[in-house]
Amino acid sequence: GILVLIDGAHAIGQVSLDMRALDADFYVSNCHKWLCAPKGCAFLYVKKDHQKLVRPIVISHGYNSGYLAEFFWTGTADYTPVLALLPCLHLYKRLGAQTIQQRNHDVVMSNAKRLLSQWSSTMLCDASMYESLSMVEIGLPSGLVPADIHSNNNNNNKGDNN
Repeated sequence: GILVLIDGAHAIGQVSLDMRALDADFYVSNCHKWLCAPKGCAFLYVKKDHQKLVRPIVISHGYNSGYLAEFFWTGTADYTPVLALLPCLHLYKRLGAQTIQQRNHDVVMSNAKRLLSQWSSTMLCDASMYESLSMVEIGLPSGLVPADIHSNNNNNNKGDNN
């Protein structure tokens, strides 16, 4: 009886995504990260059984016209990011998801090996965790980061990390 929401910000475009197989109640993702859509282009999947729980903040002319209609064209927002999604998906499909994912992975792993060697560093997770991903975590060399960074409580770090 526990509802499940998956934050898949880095998933779409980086790994194959099958919503039916996931069987999550809710799923959110950003399309600007790995599909190369403009920032602001994202999606929310809500399983049909739970759509009554999720309502838009503003409902425009789509009121009482169905779930999707109530979320579309709500006021004078900039819809350019959403309208750009279809061409991004067409390009992704034309180039091939597997080809793009493998190329991104190969480039990341090649550069990770170079940094590991130059920095005499290590991966922060076992390499098997990155088998299909296009990002890795590498320990920074000791001389690159000021020594006092670990004692700082990071209250000054208020930037957007996306």
